[in-house]
Amino acid sequence: MCLVATVFTLSCGKKEEEPSKLLINLGVKKTILIPGATQSCAAKESGEATDDISSLYVTYGRPEFTWQSDSTFRLIYVKLRFESGFFEGGSITCIVEPDELEAVFRGSKFSDLEFTSADKITGEPYPTAKASCPLKCGGVAVSDPKVAFVAAGELIVVGVETVGEEETPITTTVPIEVEHLSEQ
Repeated sequence: MCLVATVFTLSCGKKEEEPSKLLINLGVKKTILIPGATQSCAAKESGEATDDISSLYVTYGRPEFTWQSDSTFRLIYVKLRFESGFFEGGSITCIVEPDELEAVFRGSKFSDLEFTSADKITGEPYPTAKASCPLKCGGVAVSDPKVAFVAAGELIVVGVETVGEEETPITTTVPIEVEHLSEQ
């Protein structure tokens, strides 16, 4: 199953809803909480030998971003947020910062976190930037490890669109889910 999201921008007045200029393909909507620690993309890239993402953690494959505009898009951060009474504190929020995002997209058309619509080499009108490393979020605490559950959440991408000298904040949200398998 493939998840592709197009989000609508809402405003007051009689203006029509406009589709988001940022298309996000996660490949899957639901993933599982993984026991154990792992390395972030930045740690792996730097050659560090220790895990810097603690257990339990969630990972979302290799996301693909397509910027569908003639303007420029600069990625600021990505936030994963899940809510459930099964999490300690009722929710988890993880913000993926620019240094990790640069490692996630290293080698793609988006590795400097700035994306323009037309690929100068291929002439492809709206090229897709494919991550070379998965998005990860760790340190998730559950209230009872013996209870299996599915929690709804969202992946929020925040960036800035630039047209000439004018900058406009862009937020695109994709619904996601995480499943916790009971520990026996």
